[in-house]
Amino acid sequence: MRTILLTFTAAAAVFAAEPSARLTEPVLGYVFDSTAKAVRPINGIPGAAALGSALPSASKLANGFVSQNREWLLAILLDGGVDVLNLRSGSTLALEGVPQDVALGAWNAEGTAIAVWSRSGGLQIWTGLPDAPALTVNQPAEAVLGLAVADDGKSSLFWGEMGLFAADASGVRQLVSEPLIAATYRPGASDWAAVTGTQLFRSGVEPVSLSVENPAAVAFAAAGILVAGKG
Repeated sequence: MRTILLTFTAAAAVFAAEPSARLTEPVLGYVFDSTAKAVRPINGIPGAAALGSALPSASKLANGFVSQNREWLLAILLDGGVDVLNLRSGSTLALEGVPQDVALGAWNAEGTAIAVWSRSGGLQIWTGLPDAPALTVNQPAEAVLGLAVADDGKSSLFWGEMGLFAADASGVRQLVSEPLIAATYRPGASDWAAVTGTQLFRSGVEPVSLSVENPAAVAFAAAGILVAGKG
């Protein structure tokens, strides 16, 4: 009888503790919600994920760009200010000199550099983030549809209907003269790859025809270059 009583008491203690337990969903990443004007986490696992509630520290934004390591946010505020926000701690750093009408942003892999493009026609690269931000590239760029920044933060690719361009401290040069769909840098390097509707372009290599229909993205991989199509 005593053994049964002890077992029941232990079980009761376990069940009594359950209501106070809290399960934390894994966070796959973050996304800027233009309707909510806030950044929201992507909670769950691949194949079973959903958007969570807006982050209180990343709300009331005109735009936002999350770093690849999911630690930093370039926050374009509704009042025109620009902040770098730590998504883990909630701390912020005002970034002076960024245009108010930023439309595109792209971080490097480590979250130490970001390229931004504004609708007023300017492309900037900021390095030294988050501790010692410095404007290192400031070049003109019109009608930009996409943006990428090299891991060392020294150059940026930007593209659109006019083709593919590279910008650095010395100026802007055109790399491809056809309308571009997507482009990227090789991780840790300055060579690049880009796709049009029918061809794959690479730095220092002749273009090749694509077998992928409706190409939408391009990326470097261990076995070569991946081109993804959309259905």
